[in-house]
Amino acid sequence: EIVVVLVGSITNYQKETKFHELNEVQNEGTKYNIIRNGVTKEYISDDILVGDLIMINYGDIMAADLLLVEGNGIKMDESALTGESDAMKKEPYHKGIELQDRGETKLPSPLILSGTNCIEGSGKGIVLAVGEHSQKGIIRRTVDNAQENNRTPLEEKLDKIAGMIGYFGLGAGIVTLR
Repeated sequence: EIVVVLVGSITNYQKETKFHELNEVQNEGTKYNIIRNGVTKEYISDDILVGDLIMINYGDIMAADLLLVEGNGIKMDESALTGESDAMKKEPYHKGIELQDRGETKLPSPLILSGTNCIEGSGKGIVLAVGEHSQKGIIRRTVDNAQENNRTPLEEKLDKIAGMIGYFGLGAGIVTLR
């Protein structure tokens, strides 16, 4: 049990460190090309609004959750959110609908989450969520709440499992003594 907690704590610490590094880079005023009311203009991440059409380019770290509507070979690095190092291929929403109509069962994702990095391709996406309502914001809130309790979500889950094992052991001991 100690090994599981130790490995989990180290993994969570590494994810949290990378998450905070990405936040710092983004908070320095990263600029994005946004189409709003038919006009393309550069905005900093704090000025992005739900419904904006944002241009996605190689190297961009997304400041909002997006629905990909136009794209060419987009691959996203989602390791900051998921811990998975594999590049995730993204296809525009309409391509997923076309594949679904043809009976395909494995559909590409059109969702691009905040905090992820574009490592290939370019395109455009409609902003679905910003700030604390985006995936990055939800994760930040969860991490902050866990830090207030000085416990990670993994540690809380492990404590619950350890408690259940204790009750099971107690029950098994009582049954054995009867």
